[in-house]
Amino acid sequence: MKRFFLAIFLTLLLPASSYAARNSIATDDFNRGSIGANWESTEQWDCSAVIIDLSTRFTGSHSSAPCSSRWVGTGTFTNDHYSKAAVVSWGGSTNQQVGVACRMSADINSSGTNARDHYQYTILDDSGTSSKTTRLIKYINGAPTTLDTATVAWTGGDTIEIECEGTTIRGFKNGVQQVSVTDASLSTGGPGIIADGGIYGDNWEGGSITAGGGGGLKPRQRIIIQGKR
Repeated sequence: MKRFFLAIFLTLLLPASSYAARNSIATDDFNRGSIGANWESTEQWDCSAVIIDLSTRFTGSHSSAPCSSRWVGTGTFTNDHYSKAAVVSWGGSTNQQVGVACRMSADINSSGTNARDHYQYTILDDSGTSSKTTRLIKYINGAPTTLDTATVAWTGGDTIEIECEGTTIRGFKNGVQQVSVTDASLSTGGPGIIADGGIYGDNWEGGSITAGGGGGLKPRQRIIIQGKR
């Protein structure tokens, strides 16, 4: 009697680990004429504020400098939290950006230069195609440090998300993790949004992380051993 073993290697898109357990605290659909009191604007380079465009979406008030705003509306966030928004549209190879932020501090400098600390995950509109550079960036006293990057295909309506859990900072597209880094520079703050003028986001949500997990969906290999004869 002959015996044989067949090893079949399958690459599947399986949960590498579940999302961190979370509690949604605040949402915003931006369906109004102005950004309102729920968002605290910051002086960031030449940009004064994230603003409402066409009474339906958010963008920056300046076309060549990123604008940031921190949620200060209803709800109390833990220092482990997430921020996510829908990506609406972009101009095409304009090098403008839109995204979300976590552990964003109050603006501690009123002299016209940004001193807000935060982590941000943004799409850089750096090509005329759907493939864009996404960047996980840390700001300390207004100085940016790029922590991780990935080239990702985006279409209108996709969701961009950042998650801050302990010293782990993650960026997601539609719930699938794209970037991740360990960094202990910032441990406090709240959720926020980022945008240049001419690139747009919508349907924001922020909430607290209540238990460990994180990681979204990642490719993982499985090995199946079959058969004997």
